[in-house]
Amino acid sequence: MDRADGEWALSDYVQKGIEVLDNGTRFFMMCEGGKIDWACHANDAGAHLCQIAKRRCCRQRL
Repeated sequence: MDRADGEWALSDYVQKGIEVLDNGTRFFMMCEGGKIDWACHANDAGAHLCQIAKRRCCRQRL
């Protein structure tokens, strides 16, 4: 939505984090997009729904 061409998405950062942390030891990683909070406070339903859709995409990617 507000991402310029070539900028990483949340799912890209999550994937990179998994690559870095996946070294044979157990780990827990929790991720959250910050724009969803801003969208809720601003009553911006379009941005809110867009962030939810991106989070679902990220879950599917993992």
